[in-house]
Amino acid sequence: MVATRVIRRLRDLHDVETAADPGFGSSPVDDGSGVYPLTRVTTQDDLNNVLAEVAGVVWHDIGAPGEPAFQPDWRNIGEPWSPARFRILANSTVRLQGTVCCQDPSIADATWIPIFQLPASVAPGANLEFSALTNDNAISRMYIWADGWVVWAGYALGPHAPVSRLPLNFLSWSTTGPQP
Repeated sequence: MVATRVIRRLRDLHDVETAADPGFGSSPVDDGSGVYPLTRVTTQDDLNNVLAEVAGVVWHDIGAPGEPAFQPDWRNIGEPWSPARFRILANSTVRLQGTVCCQDPSIADATWIPIFQLPASVAPGANLEFSALTNDNAISRMYIWADGWVVWAGYALGPHAPVSRLPLNFLSWSTTGPQP
């Protein structure tokens, strides 16, 4: 109900124009000086464009055709967990999601194991370090290298065991600008 009133109010403001800025809605705003200069108003078309851009955000599933491939021995953990995937939000933030595991039991004591490489367009441009809660409350180190490699860097604390559950849901960073 409140949203409907806001939209109606925005529609009303859309029809306000100034000679200096024809075609755009404007509304008087108090700047504290007692003068009420006109400022641009967000129109329904503006809101529709933003909503269309947000709705256009697409998930890219790791391992799917045309998408980054898993390195040997890594895979999605499977149902009911989300598959490994990434998306680029409208504000140029890259977001990873999913849960993966490693089928190689010797990985328990290994370090610096690459999982997959993201496209250059979403690479962070600088190395990023994260901590991840894996398996039975063990803490692992994760890195996203500047070139987009997602790397499991080994256990930092807790039992060393094969990586049977590694969540990626906490990994996000900003890119340098809007993506196509």
